[in-house]
Amino acid sequence: MAARQVLHNFNEKVLRKLVEMSRLPASVFWRRFRVSNFGTIERHPDLMAHWPSLLKVLDLPQHRTPRDLWEELKFGKTGLDEHVHEGSYDKLPYDQLKAQADTIFSGKLEKGKETFLDFLELSVKLGGDLYE
Repeated sequence: MAARQVLHNFNEKVLRKLVEMSRLPASVFWRRFRVSNFGTIERHPDLMAHWPSLLKVLDLPQHRTPRDLWEELKFGKTGLDEHVHEGSYDKLPYDQLKAQADTIFSGKLEKGKETFLDFLELSVKLGGDLYE
């Protein structure tokens, strides 16, 4: 579970940095790119332009591609334990997590950045990537 939490936390950190670096309003960023993990940004040249700067900011080796780093984190080959923290969904039982995910998917919540980040966190807690 710790490896999954590291992946989730690091993914969230990278996506937040990309939003900052793109200088787009967050709502425009999420609508335009619709990425749920940084491993898929290679499809977007606009985002890839920020990748070298992002690696410097995060103090990571410059040779890593988004896909390589995603796979290393996903399969637990990289020790990024400083990103582990207990999230808001950590103490909820599975049925409550599932109900929260169903609420998000049903469109009853306002769509926006926070809903998207909730979706990412729920995807990790429910046992996998809801988007690949």
